[in-house]
Amino acid sequence: MKPQTIEKLDLMASLRAAELEAEIKRHTATIRRITSQREILAAYESRLAETWRHGGVVTAGHAVRAERFSDASRKAGSQIDQLETETQAHLAEALKQLAALAIHRDSLAEALRKTEMAALRESEQRAERLQPWRPTLSGDA
Repeated sequence: MKPQTIEKLDLMASLRAAELEAEIKRHTATIRRITSQREILAAYESRLAETWRHGGVVTAGHAVRAERFSDASRKAGSQIDQLETETQAHLAEALKQLAALAIHRDSLAEALRKTEMAALRESEQRAERLQPWRPTLSGDA
């Protein structure tokens, strides 16, 4: 393979690596947001539970709103869990692809090195062939 071709393949691989790194950052940020959402949801649920535990007077309207919030928080919790599972799967896949790409880029670098070494040997051999032939004198050996 020509060195220019190998360099173009490596450039394409480096662009894909940059895309994967951006994707990994995006998935990591999503996981942080999910963790934050989970903490906020837990804090709201904790505050709601504290209201009920202390035995304070609660109006019927407040109880109905609390029940709706409780139902909504359970649904939100399951959605958060599902989103986290999907995001972690995407993150794992992106990391796997990035590792495979790193191996591919290493093999391209090795192929480029071998191609350059072969070109150097070929140019040295060509230079030797172009040297004018001089017979050795029997006394010079």
